Amino acid sequence: MVKRKSIFKVLKGKAKTDGVDDHVYETQQALIYLAEQKVVEIRKKTDSPFLQIIDVLEASIKNCLYRSSTSESELDCVEDCYSILKIIFRGKKYHFRLCEWKADDATPASIRKQECKNIHTNACILNQLTTMPFDEDDYDATTLSIMYMDWVGRDGVLKAIIKKDDIQVVTKIDSLYIPCSIHEINSKFKKSIQLLYTWKP
Repeated sequence: MVKRKSIFKVLKGKAKTDGVDDHVYETQQALIYLAEQKVVEIRKKTDSPFLQIIDVLEASIKNCLYRSSTSESELDCVEDCYSILKIIFRGKKYHFRLCEWKADDATPASIRKQECKNIHTNACILNQLTTMPFDEDDYDATTLSIMYMDWVGRDGVLKAIIKKDDIQVVTKIDSLYIPCSIHEINSKFKKSIQLLYTWKP
């Protein structure tokens, strides 16, 4: 990830306009700063990792700004997560159908059912891939794996299924997080973005 000055370091110390709510002011300044940075970067390239990060931050702020004050539905969670994932994997072939989402208020039984369904679906896909006629010089079945995500509300887990002999093993790679407010665009969210870029094909 390209290193740039933190949005919140830029905002720190700025004088707030009289009569403007703190939250509104911070949101406006963050979006203005991102817009200015985008203009600078887009003069160099039409797309780049840094432009993608700008778009991710902009989408995250707007998602927080227009977030419903009531309990989020499963569709709300999908839309916010998908808007960010789509930017990160822009230009890449990535099948988001390998991911599952549940609302934050889903029951433990429902969450567990989702996890089992996702394991079963992706295990079947992996099994089918290993039977395809690949060139042995270009393909090693022992290294083939499938990565997928399980999301509950704004919290996700990146996992992988690998095949060892006749056994398929599920491995947790790390946790993911999508912010609910502008103040949650922090180191935890940064770690999630870095993780996705690490495993970006």
